Amino acid sequence: MILASALILGTSAAYADGFGLNGYGEYAFEAEAFEFGLGATYEVDAFTLYADTVFTKPNDVEFDLDEVTFGVDYAIDENIGIYTEVEFDGEFDYSESRVGLNFEF
Repeated sequence: MILASALILGTSAAYADGFGLNGYGEYAFEAEAFEFGLGATYEVDAFTLYADTVFTKPNDVEFDLDEVTFGVDYAIDENIGIYTEVEFDGEFDYSESRVGLNFEF
């Protein structure tokens, strides 16, 4: 019980210090496949560092690691940001690099 309380309090403190977790899950009807993703973020001033993973389960096959992405987002202001990210495949081989602009109004 004490260990569980410590973990919960530690996790809450980590979120307060700029750490965050995210995830999603979906099912594609035509492909008959499940996909889910897990990620983590860490915010420092105007920068957000993030890592995301994508797992897929086509038909009756086991879940496989499909993609891993590492990135940095810089908030120019509260509505506009720029980012760069590097993507690797499920074998951790380089796949793609991106730069971009995001906005929210």
